[in-house]
Amino acid sequence: MGRAGRTYLAALAIIVFQAVSAGAAVYRVNNTLKEPGLLAQPVLKTLAEAMAVLRPGDTLKISGDYREPLIPIHSGTKENSIVIEGDPVFRIGGVERAVSVEIADYIEIKA
Repeated sequence: MGRAGRTYLAALAIIVFQAVSAGAAVYRVNNTLKEPGLLAQPVLKTLAEAMAVLRPGDTLKISGDYREPLIPIHSGTKENSIVIEGDPVFRIGGVERAVSVEIADYIEIKA
């Protein structure tokens, strides 16, 4: 491979890295929201649905009252943790082991 080919591959690697890094999203999960179409952010209904879509660098904002556990299934990375933020009215009740991060790394939980 010539110099032009190596330069092309290096440029392509930078573009792919930037696309992956810039792909961080902010999700909301709210099982009591009546009009989810009024928010600019995607709104999910269940914690399981939210855990399935989270990827490194993403943020999840939770509000509502849940009877299901919060168990992240994907890990963040050292550079891009997954952030889970609970609104003051967020509550998980009636579940054993309501929050478990044993199978995922680089998860940041904020109240």
